[in-house]
Amino acid sequence: MASLGPRDPSGYYIIIIDKRCYQSIKDYLAGIDVIDAGDEVIARTKSRSKGQKIIRIMNRYCR
Repeated sequence: MASLGPRDPSGYYIIIIDKRCYQSIKDYLAGIDVIDAGDEVIARTKSRSKGQKIIRIMNRYCR
């Protein structure tokens, strides 16, 4: 199970999501900054609880 790491210098929690996984969970990412980076998607949030929720959703739907 992945865990949420420390914040970046801008104060955001960064979560790297595989593009295939993103297609499955994109409805859950409302209100979160999402950056397309080729084969991966980068989700950025300042909220620790939202970051942890994304990690839990990824673990449930993206195995």
